[in-house]
Amino acid sequence: MKSLKLKTHFVILLCLSFIGCKTDEFGKGGKAQIYGYVEFTGNFKGTYLSNVRIYSNTNVYMKYGATSYAGSDVTQYDTLVTADANGNYDFGTMYEGDYYLLAVGNYLDAQNNSYPMTGGLEVKITSKKQKCNYNIGVGQ
Repeated sequence: MKSLKLKTHFVILLCLSFIGCKTDEFGKGGKAQIYGYVEFTGNFKGTYLSNVRIYSNTNVYMKYGATSYAGSDVTQYDTLVTADANGNYDFGTMYEGDYYLLAVGNYLDAQNNSYPMTGGLEVKITSKKQKCNYNIGVGQ
């Protein structure tokens, strides 16, 4: 009887340990990295601009487990980083998986006028230590 009780406890403990394992883990804590910069390419006030980095208060939002546009409501995204003074962003320590990035910022013209810009893209991390370099194209 004691042996049966011990085996039962062992089986329950074993089941609980498998249930406690995360197999669909997204987000921070891994060893992969997603980085790049936010850029505008297109017509702006009648002038074609190419690869102009967006600087002013640019936030890059990330939605975990998303394979397409997750909407414009930034409260629905899981995390964000603010791009540096050169428009660079970096999400380090990520797990493998699917992510959607949404960049929201402003373009400052030569007269220091601010113009809102948004854009996004899908990112897939396929290996534990992958380094993903993605520049996010934005527009008005």
